[in-house]
Amino acid sequence: MNIKLQKACISIFAMLLLSVQGCATTEKLELALGSWVGADADALITSWGYPDSTLKAPNGNVIYIYKQSQQYQSTTGYLWSVDCDITFELLDERKILNWRHRGDGCTSR
Repeated sequence: MNIKLQKACISIFAMLLLSVQGCATTEKLELALGSWVGADADALITSWGYPDSTLKAPNGNVIYIYKQSQQYQSTTGYLWSVDCDITFELLDERKILNWRHRGDGCTSR
């Protein structure tokens, strides 16, 4: 096998490994996020820090948005990033009502 083909195979293997790892840890993330339902917003801020942004939903509830991004580089120099947005909806600006995550980089914290 020539060097270029070996590097390409290693890069593909690394991307597949990261993909499988991401699938395996999404369940852990969802369990962790679910544990916040009913908790006080101050406890979330103490644990996670202030959200990257907030917005007001049409129903009047406040939404906290946390953003995560990681970059990777293959042995051949290929760069890619994985992102995750995690949102918490707060009832009366105090209690966590529900959560969501979106993105290809959503894994347990």
